[in-house]
Amino acid sequence: MSVISLIGIWLAMTISAFLLLEVNLWLPENSNLISMARFTLGKTGAAVMWIAYLALLYALLSAYISSSSDVAYGFFKMTGFKISPTHGTLLVTLVLGSIVYRGIASVDLFNRALMSAKLIIYVLIIAAIAPFVKTTQLFAGQPKLLISTLMIISTSFGFNIIIPSLRSYFNSDAKKLRLAILIGSIIPLVFYILWIAVVQGALPTHGPDSLMQMATSRHVTSDLSHSLSHYLQNTWITTLAHAFTSICSITSFLGVSLALTDFLSDGLRWPKYGNHSLWLYAFAFLPPLTIVLIAPGVFIETLSYAGIFCVTISMLMPALMVWRGRYHKKKISETHRVWGGKITLLLIIILAVVLMGGQISSYIF
Repeated sequence: MSVISLIGIWLAMTISAFLLLEVNLWLPENSNLISMARFTLGKTGAAVMWIAYLALLYALLSAYISSSSDVAYGFFKMTGFKISPTHGTLLVTLVLGSIVYRGIASVDLFNRALMSAKLIIYVLIIAAIAPFVKTTQLFAGQPKLLISTLMIISTSFGFNIIIPSLRSYFNSDAKKLRLAILIGSIIPLVFYILWIAVVQGALPTHGPDSLMQMATSRHVTSDLSHSLSHYLQNTWITTLAHAFTSICSITSFLGVSLALTDFLSDGLRWPKYGNHSLWLYAFAFLPPLTIVLIAPGVFIETLSYAGIFCVTISMLMPALMVWRGRYHKKKISETHRVWGGKITLLLIIILAVVLMGGQISSYIF
């Protein structure tokens, strides 16, 4: 069921990415999401995009501060050094925030090293855990829990926001852009499926240190490493899993932080460097930091909130913008047009509304 959900969300997000590309090709290069929304949907559309984009990045940053803090908590616990969740959160934000403050060159250098290490560790983990997989475990689970995970899965394919940057990089070559979107989305899909297969196949669904127990835990990241250690009795796997989850949290934090500070700097016309830039970074880090300090361990919860805004930006808005552009402004791209006409657009809009409605109703009821 997890694999079916992943493939379904991947397909919808990829089609929506092609829709977003169609809108972007109507406008000059370097046109961002706000410009696209303003052109097709007017000031109201631009305002919705502003709010959704900012809320998405704040929610994601809250999730990754929470996850990185959990990693730090688990690390200090392993070394026998006691640290409170509050101090761990402040320490992580200060250290990683200082890397972002040094600029994109520092983030790029740091991320390249971490991403290379992450890929190697990922392959080693898959190879190490695979012999412990029980095929019966792959079909365990509770279907009623599936709906609550769809929004979290959607954040795993939130690559649409970089399409305007990709267009500039590929000099508006529609063929290369379509290929980049397709291959760039299939690679993580395969990685996610393999990861779910080995973790779900190796760990029990119920009981102590189980997947169900982790689902309600405030320390999901460190609990995963602990569960693998407990059931597989292999210290190497535990070390690799802890290193992998740690790197995932850090790279996600750096990427989202960089996107958020760039967005705020551009939108508010605030400098990214110099004495006045401290206000920019305070505006970027203080809201999500406050959320995590008030409610530690909100990794999964904030990802579900982020999913609402991710679906808004990456599914609902692209379909609405294409509809408005094609059938009201009569815009036609000579190099790229998504197939399916109004049927495709309606299906994407309906799916986005159902996903968001289901998630919002879960908060109410």
